[in-house]
Amino acid sequence: MAMAAINQADVDDEQRRRLAKNPGRLTAVAFFTAALVIFPVIVPFFQSLGLSMTDIFILEAMFAGFVVLLEVPSGYLADMLGRKLALILGSACWLLSHLFLLFATDFWSLVLFEFTAAIAVALISGSDIALLYDSLLALDVDEPTKLRAMGRVQSARSWSQAITAILGGMLVIWSFEPVLVAQTLFAAGPFVLAFTLVEAPRSDPSDDHRTNVRNVTEMFLPRDTSEICLSR
Repeated sequence: MAMAAINQADVDDEQRRRLAKNPGRLTAVAFFTAALVIFPVIVPFFQSLGLSMTDIFILEAMFAGFVVLLEVPSGYLADMLGRKLALILGSACWLLSHLFLLFATDFWSLVLFEFTAAIAVALISGSDIALLYDSLLALDVDEPTKLRAMGRVQSARSWSQAITAILGGMLVIWSFEPVLVAQTLFAAGPFVLAFTLVEAPRSDPSDDHRTNVRNVTEMFLPRDTSEICLSR
């Protein structure tokens, strides 16, 4: 995902004021997306739906495969349409995936959950940090301030995982249902917050899609091979 240079002279005071809220909101997005209420008990939950350990391993392998396949297209989308839109779409998919999980009944409904969650992860991953970086660049802050802002995002994720994992372990004493409801509520957080973010100014990405596709293809294929593929 490209992080383009920004001309600070193009950022007025009002825009600076609005952009200054992005770091805190992106830290909150990181906290909510990292919530792991269900994950400490996700294996027994899957088993309660009739899945074997083989089914669970297949399910998680599918999720990993989905994420790998979607990473480049989602990054391209974020560069072309903007980080905020990518985060809105990603957080919508994140919430939708947990609604699917809440009402899941069998293996294939869980595949739908994993696929939707993979779309969300691919869209959110990178877009949040890119928007944070672009926002800090537009605000013309010094390097230590940038590092602290990045550190707060990582810290928020760690605290979220620790707190919500304990919460999940406590809620499952009653049943899986309160765990799933809590996880879904946490998943709603990024969706609400994404609409409050402000798109940071950046150099316009190339609108020559063929050139962009060529650049992406050359990342994975030798130059001669990519030229043959794109010349067809």
